[in-house]
Amino acid sequence: MCICGHGFPEHEKILTKKKQSSKCTSCKCRTFAYIPTFPEEIGEYWVSNQKKFSYKTWKAKCKCKHASDEHSVDKGLGCKKCGCYSFVSNFCCAVCDKFWQDHENVYELEHERVMNKRPVGKEFIPFAEAPEIFTAVYNNKEKDNSMKKLGSNQVNMLKDK
Repeated sequence: MCICGHGFPEHEKILTKKKQSSKCTSCKCRTFAYIPTFPEEIGEYWVSNQKKFSYKTWKAKCKCKHASDEHSVDKGLGCKKCGCYSFVSNFCCAVCDKFWQDHENVYELEHERVMNKRPVGKEFIPFAEAPEIFTAVYNNKEKDNSMKKLGSNQVNMLKDK
């Protein structure tokens, strides 16, 4: 998911020799900027165990304490609530321990990754190099997706158990 709230398919890839970007076709976002969609992706495993937690409403937060979707994508990611100038994460990457703003998106074709001896296919899945993190992130995602498929009566029955 991009910080603008749209997925990667909604960003048209623009590759030139000097620049790589992916302008959003659904909003004013100028380039795809991945934002975590699960607390487990940023190492906050305990958050999903809280009583009123919901994967549908959880958002990564800025240091200003406002969510990523409360920052304007067309004005340098400035906050719509408090006026801070940019989204500065209050979290680190679960894999490399750097902040969100220290990362950049790189667009590579599969044959380019193969030529550079980088992982492709199943080995390229996020957190493949860290199985314990992969399990924590994707087990919760699968659990939430299966809850969505159930009817509300079935979900309430599961919660009661």
